[in-house]
Amino acid sequence: MNLIYAGHAREQMDARRVTEAEVELTVRQPEDQYPSREGRTVAEKSFPSRTGGRPYTVRVVYIVEEENAVIITVVRMTRKRRRR
Repeated sequence: MNLIYAGHAREQMDARRVTEAEVELTVRQPEDQYPSREGRTVAEKSFPSRTGGRPYTVRVVYIVEEENAVIITVVRMTRKRRRR
């Protein structure tokens, strides 16, 4: 599956200091994954701190179109939020 990044996702990755490698790992090997609205999928994966601080979780919202995962948005969280 190819990953295609929407402009908004790229902006959020830059603003939240999330790398393409982290997004790819989150989509391909999520620790948690669940459906969202409008056919979207949410994937989450935890990563160790890059600076010795707190670990963080990357949340990726994407939609599958044919053989592509279109990345809609990316969030970096220092605490894992509970699903509603």
